[in-house]
Amino acid sequence: MGGLLAGIALAGFLVLVQPDRWLGLGIALAAPALAMCVVAGVLIGEVTAAAPQGTRRSAALEVRTLRSYLPRTLTWSAAVTVTGLAALLTATGLTGDADDLGRAGRVLTLTCGADGTQSTGPWPGTYYGAPIGAAVLAGLAGAGLAARTVVGRRRPDPAVRGADDLLRRASVRTIVASAGLLAATPLAGAAALTGHILVRSSCASPALHAIGWTATALAAVAGLGACGFAAEVLLPRRTATTPPRRSDAP
Repeated sequence: MGGLLAGIALAGFLVLVQPDRWLGLGIALAAPALAMCVVAGVLIGEVTAAAPQGTRRSAALEVRTLRSYLPRTLTWSAAVTVTGLAALLTATGLTGDADDLGRAGRVLTLTCGADGTQSTGPWPGTYYGAPIGAAVLAGLAGAGLAARTVVGRRRPDPAVRGADDLLRRASVRTIVASAGLLAATPLAGAAALTGHILVRSSCASPALHAIGWTATALAAVAGLGACGFAAEVLLPRRTATTPPRRSDAP
């Protein structure tokens, strides 16, 4: 909960207090910052969890794997979202141009035949894509570390293995949802900007108009996905009853 509250505060700060010279970059980084704080909160909670106490302790001989605790559908959804964001930012980064102040990737320049060129922005090129990509990569690295920590920590009591597995699965689910949110929100924003510029440009060819409508549809899907991931983070499932799909315990 502490990570979630810190993330909300940081996201609000980036949205409301960002300097004018950032040109909207704070809004683009707000959701990744929120997700990173949630992941950090889970990681800190697992690292600082109290170890078993007492002079006599018992342990179960078992091999736990991260795959056993991953929620299949949510994991695939997050992976597809991250892949989509990487593909879109790569494409917009390669096609973006510098604006009139030399800021790389902030505009899209299209040739209008004999009438010259038309530059339109803001375009989600490298000016926005580079920091977003760096934030998402850092967040994914933190999510991977947090998930490994959740799976690898010692059991507080082997006698309560079932309840402990449910807690691990809930923590891993929150981490995966945070990773999905980390990518879904900037994907929705970047796709919406891409679609808006391509659809409204008078210099865009029919093919570019089609790409623009496709990007607009992608923005809507990514927005719905972000809402779903956010619901998983804010309202985590703590009552799952299905055990891990695979157990290596003897």
